[in-house]
Amino acid sequence: MEDFRKWSNDNVRRAGNSGLAPFEECRLQLLIRAYKLLPATTLELCDSEIVSVMQVMRLYIHLKESAELVLTTEEYRVLSKLAICRPTCLSALSNQFIVLQLCCFTLLPDLLVDRTVEVEFVEWIKQILQVDVKKLDEMVPDGGTHLEVLLLITSHLRASHYKLIAEMLSDCLSFKVAVKSNSTVRMKNLLNNEVFRDDALLRHTLRIPPTQNLNAALVSALPVNCIYSLLQNKTTFASCDSLIKDWILAQMRKCTVPVHPVMVQVLALYIERTLPFAKKIPDGTDEYVSLQKPFRPSEICSILYDIPEPTKLEMRRLRTVDLFSQRATSGAATKEGTVHVSKILMAFYVLAYNNHYMNHLKAYSTLPEM
Repeated sequence: MEDFRKWSNDNVRRAGNSGLAPFEECRLQLLIRAYKLLPATTLELCDSEIVSVMQVMRLYIHLKESAELVLTTEEYRVLSKLAICRPTCLSALSNQFIVLQLCCFTLLPDLLVDRTVEVEFVEWIKQILQVDVKKLDEMVPDGGTHLEVLLLITSHLRASHYKLIAEMLSDCLSFKVAVKSNSTVRMKNLLNNEVFRDDALLRHTLRIPPTQNLNAALVSALPVNCIYSLLQNKTTFASCDSLIKDWILAQMRKCTVPVHPVMVQVLALYIERTLPFAKKIPDGTDEYVSLQKPFRPSEICSILYDIPEPTKLEMRRLRTVDLFSQRATSGAATKEGTVHVSKILMAFYVLAYNNHYMNHLKAYSTLPEM
């Protein structure tokens, strides 16, 4: 990558800006090649065509990001068509292709040149959202699916986390890119106003099953990243509190070592969302609300003691010593030598919840009844 960047700085940028004939001829041939790759009728591509289109799209992104080349209107026009082409079938390759298309729209904002292209972009996004999430998860089990990338881009755009978007796209492309706030305004407005209205973003995120064997070794775009980003927004969760809690509990049960740091951050932020905060209401007074409900005792015990649905009588009979004996006898270590991370995470939740509550006990004791 550094070699390409140095070559770009020494040759492409100087040649492109000065209009040297050899470079302009290469650029023209690349444009011709891009037009030839456009489907004749329907905007559908088979796997062999996808490989060629991906090569052209990556090259244009390289030229724009590394060589800082200013693309022409004609180049943007053909790229806007290639960027909304659809794979004929769902596969690992088609997933990589759609991720690259999302990178194109994020890094090349001038692809959305007019209202016609914007409408095509919105329809393309809506079709992406109709994917069979279970089948997609089976094809790409370690995260980084195009659906996860799309939801994470949208979530970060809402929160204006442009650096996080740049880091994610850099991982997807395997070279460093930058994302500026003014270059994503149009895409942000389209996603928020025409695709993910109200709590649609959260509902689509909760459709994605928790990551199997989630651990710190997984660094791609993951649904737990989407949940964490959405939890940071205090206006997102009024109608989905139970769904969010169920999803987090399900993800806790599928974690392994080393613990993924975002999972710990999700639990810490979830605790904050379960505790009341002041919210202004129309009459000018403060209303104290909680965005989430804390884990129920039965949910806590079900993870700590491996009891699916413990009754109140069973919970009263549980002792602390039972927790340790259960860990010693039920296979706290798997064949790979990993421990039951879900129990560790639940213990962290209980201790962190108690610590947070005690630190704010004086403030909470003065609150009116909710």
